[in-house]
Amino acid sequence: MTFANYAFFGIIFNIGWAMCQVSHMSLVPSLTLSRGRRDMLNSMRSFFTFVANLSILALAAVLFSIIEDEKQKYQLLAYIGVTIGFVACLVFVYMIREKLLVEGCRRLASEYREAYQYLQETGEISPDKNDKKEATERKLSQDTTFSEASR
Repeated sequence: MTFANYAFFGIIFNIGWAMCQVSHMSLVPSLTLSRGRRDMLNSMRSFFTFVANLSILALAAVLFSIIEDEKQKYQLLAYIGVTIGFVACLVFVYMIREKLLVEGCRRLASEYREAYQYLQETGEISPDKNDKKEATERKLSQDTTFSEASR
């Protein structure tokens, strides 16, 4: 194979990889509103990507030591890798419950509205639109009695 062929396949692979990573990264904010949990999800994604790469490398080492035919080594490795990826995609598609996530986000938004109204009624925040968000976040982080009472 020529350099152009290797470069072409490398480019195609990297475009596909980037598309996969962007779609997974864009899903993280819809899974949780917590910054800590988002960081944990991204760390877990990176960890499992690393584990998957090591697993394929270990599988290749085992296959290459057992099978003699060069073409068959790579074909079997590709078939196993594609099958594992396909099963992982199916699990991902059918195990993510978007409806439950949307309901949870709506419930959380409702709790925030209630907390904001409570803080306005008690006069602890002003209705000024410029500092509404900052005052609400500051008060909610300081006052744990409302969040405990709403549970």
